Amino acid sequence: MNSMISTLAVVATFILGSDAGVCQDTPYPACVSLGCSSTRQGSGCQQPAACTTSNNPYIFYQGVRTGVRVNRAPVADAVAELCDADTECSAMYTVELSRDFTTGEGCNDIGMLPPHGADQTHCAAEEADIEPEGRMWTGVPLNNYKGHPFPTDGIKQSLAAAQGSVTALTESGLDCALSNSASQNQNCAFPLGYKSDTILKHLGICVSVVNAQDKWVEIMASSTEGSSGGSFCVRDRKPSANQDGETGCTVSGDLIDIRESGNRPAAATNANAQDKMSVIFYAQDNTDDAAIGIHWRITASYIRPTNREPSNAAGDEKDAEDWSMTRDGAGYPMSLMAPYPANYNGTPVFETSTGSSASWSAPVLQLVFALVAMTVMLW
Repeated sequence: MNSMISTLAVVATFILGSDAGVCQDTPYPACVSLGCSSTRQGSGCQQPAACTTSNNPYIFYQGVRTGVRVNRAPVADAVAELCDADTECSAMYTVELSRDFTTGEGCNDIGMLPPHGADQTHCAAEEADIEPEGRMWTGVPLNNYKGHPFPTDGIKQSLAAAQGSVTALTESGLDCALSNSASQNQNCAFPLGYKSDTILKHLGICVSVVNAQDKWVEIMASSTEGSSGGSFCVRDRKPSANQDGETGCTVSGDLIDIRESGNRPAAATNANAQDKMSVIFYAQDNTDDAAIGIHWRITASYIRPTNREPSNAAGDEKDAEDWSMTRDGAGYPMSLMAPYPANYNGTPVFETSTGSSASWSAPVLQLVFALVAMTVMLW
């Protein structure tokens, strides 16, 4: 019955051309039976309270504010359809990129969350010999996030190690704290600075990105372990006059899209332009039953300009287009997994010695002899 009422309300909204939302366009009290708020608005109802998050709070980690704000906490598809706006979004975030959350990868990016499993501190150490005016990380609160979350919890660390994993992968990255209150989950897991979410049927994860003005961005995502799988994409939600509207997809598993942010200052080519890029992660196929658990991360270029001219605007990075060549295309959360099971005593396949040619020629000769012996036996 409810689905029938919902369908009729949506059809009526389409025919009448109203953009107020299903709840406002459905007469009271029928709108309440749909799942709308019981609070009246006009002749209808207000949208469900879950459609927005009061004051758009930041996610916190161990009492410290991160660079991710929650505009809409994850909701069910039935709730999203009743919202006054952004009905295609089951969750909405604003990412405020910052040097504080650099991934530590190449020390040339700004990120959104603490990169659990990575060490940022080497970025400052590596520029110790550079003249002070040329340093990029002076005064930035960089940390060693290896072992996070719960770096001092011996039991959690042991359980993760027994699986050849790390707590960044074994601990939950959901229901994160939205304040510095100790009553909330202050230890959400952010493997390499990724956020955890679930793509639901016909809906997506909507993200707005700021502080990416005149920069290149890297959008990465991967399916979480135990996810229902399926391919997914990321595309621009609301291309402006400064954006071309790009789409990046993956057949299954991992996604990477590196491109210009399209973000421009308000005084640039378009008076309505702004430093905000808006994208959505969504299922590419199996949209009717999609429930794809993903890790997603957005970073932007932060490089030392070598050819800046006095007339350039502040923050302009003329050689940022080469930034993509310095990125690690394998920097997904699962790269934190140990490549071998616990108590493995064999010789690691990927370890080689460069001491002498004998370090590799001996195993090759042994393989040749083994093949010859097998051939003789077959004869």
